[in-house]
Amino acid sequence: MAFVILFVFASLFIFGTADIRTDLTRNKPNAAKGKALLDKAAISHGLEKWEEWETVQLKWSHEFAMLPAIFASPFPDAKFEADFSFTPGQWDSRLDFTSGKNKGTSWGIQNWNTYEKNTLTPAPVFAENADLKFWLPTYQYFVELPSRIFEADIILYAGEQEKDGKTYDGVYATWKSAEVQRNIDQYNLWIDRETGLIAWVDFTIRDFTNFAKGSVEYLDYKDFDGLKLATHMPVISPPLPGYLHQMRILDFIPNGIEIGELQPDQKLKGKTIEKE
Repeated sequence: MAFVILFVFASLFIFGTADIRTDLTRNKPNAAKGKALLDKAAISHGLEKWEEWETVQLKWSHEFAMLPAIFASPFPDAKFEADFSFTPGQWDSRLDFTSGKNKGTSWGIQNWNTYEKNTLTPAPVFAENADLKFWLPTYQYFVELPSRIFEADIILYAGEQEKDGKTYDGVYATWKSAEVQRNIDQYNLWIDRETGLIAWVDFTIRDFTNFAKGSVEYLDYKDFDGLKLATHMPVISPPLPGYLHQMRILDFIPNGIEIGELQPDQKLKGKTIEKE
């Protein structure tokens, strides 16, 4: 434990707090242009469709590819499949493992209260679990990010970026202040000018450590009843080569689970708790 504490403090001293703002965001903040780009992207993604569904169920796959990610993973398998269900716009979700060593086990979160259940104990057992509290909202946030990002207090134009011969427009988003903050994440969303869809997102990972940052690509978009979702989301963390881990949506089922299944504790039902 002493070594871990020493490593954390040494890393903070050497690397500081990651700041992914572009020069344009720092020196010429333009909120109107940033908001206009997000509004246009919302139309391209068909984000109004989220409002039609009480729940969503995804056939989900997650694979960890590199050692740093494997060591950080709470899952017993490097790759697994599951049914991932959630309530759009809220923080109730559940991961029902359908393969691997966790098959038959469910991890859930209801308004930031975590629980587990399995075939031997079908009733959910609520207990604080940091892994569930991190991964379940993270999954949901990656999927819902094009709509969730509108909750940010700060939205600014981040400039242009060229990649593989195409030009992308950037939008910077964070909370409370545009300046770098040690406990609040930053996001840069890069939008394809031709399609209006988000191509990739750069982000910080304050829940992990202040200097950590990464990027998630939004690939293989599919149209699900008017909602366009990326079905392949590999995560990279330069300068490490290749992807650390990758998530896939294998199928999308609107209202594929009863909302009561995602809100098993009636005492917590209906409460609104913001993401921490």
